[in-house]
Amino acid sequence: MLTFPIMNTKHIFPIPLGLTLAVLLLGCVTVMPHNDAYYSNVLAERYPSSDFRKIDEAVLALDIGSDTTVKQLANALDAIGMNEWEDIRAAYVWIAYNIEMDTERFFSGLEPPQSSEETLESRKAMSVGFSTLFSEILSEIGFKNLIVSGYSKAFRFTAETDAKWSGHSWNIVDIDGDLHYFDPMWGAGIIKNRSFDQFFDEFYFDTKPEDFIFTNLPDQEEMQGLTEPIDRETFFKLPYLNGYSLGRGIESGPILTAVKNGETVSLPEFFKYNQDLTYVEFPMTSTLPAGERCRIVIESSSPEMMVLLGTGDREVIKPVDGRFTYEKVLIKGSVTFFLRNPRDNDVFWAICSYLVE
Repeated sequence: MLTFPIMNTKHIFPIPLGLTLAVLLLGCVTVMPHNDAYYSNVLAERYPSSDFRKIDEAVLALDIGSDTTVKQLANALDAIGMNEWEDIRAAYVWIAYNIEMDTERFFSGLEPPQSSEETLESRKAMSVGFSTLFSEILSEIGFKNLIVSGYSKAFRFTAETDAKWSGHSWNIVDIDGDLHYFDPMWGAGIIKNRSFDQFFDEFYFDTKPEDFIFTNLPDQEEMQGLTEPIDRETFFKLPYLNGYSLGRGIESGPILTAVKNGETVSLPEFFKYNQDLTYVEFPMTSTLPAGERCRIVIESSSPEMMVLLGTGDREVIKPVDGRFTYEKVLIKGSVTFFLRNPRDNDVFWAICSYLVE
């Protein structure tokens, strides 16, 4: 049984013809976490009593000094939200945009205890600093919550090298008796070339337990939140899936069942894309057969999709009723799909890629 302490009450690039795939694969950080379509079509449906666009805008407008206390910050965030979900959203977004991972400390191999005061002053933290600050803000507002530790697949994870390494921290929050899962550090960005790439990731905000288990395995089994918890060996065998894929037409349940049954699951490589996107039809494999017809259907508010082959050939596709359809016989090499960012018509973002053999 879970017990809770009792609380009071960036990379954007215009893509000229001739750029290489290596450059095209880069993503970006923008001012707001999402475009209008994502707020209205995804978040408004998921949280009908909350206006997350309004909350995100208000949070990004806050001017919080480095000498601010946790209580003062919590009060400022609480004043923005009009209900529980808006309060939690405000805390999560503020941390994602204002705290970055302390990569120097991370790559030193050390993770000493880190107070929220230190995090607020330096604006840098390890996962324990992120989760502690998130926890203390929510506690000040009045939420029951826990800091959880365990394994994370978001960076430097392999079953061989990290089988004994368990040092990541995240949060479980009790909202009206239901448990909800958050990872504020990986929600703030990713590690790239030994530096922290600040990038808001919606996936780690209120993640469903059956999706969360693909990236985070708690040390205590009962904190998985699953009807049938998995063991560490199964966790190692799960493919790495996160918000770039899960919840976008790709369901975790069948994949988890297949791995439990001893099957090897192979998937395409998915890239970060924080706008609305649903994979309607797509091959569930990492490698497509050369000489055979490939069909992929993607739903998005983006104005254009680009398909890039390993040969350098490309094709730009317009949507029909909000859907992009690509159906061609492929040649050996690779095929990568891009969507034009709705908020910047000079930028394409890679969304997924297959090998073709």
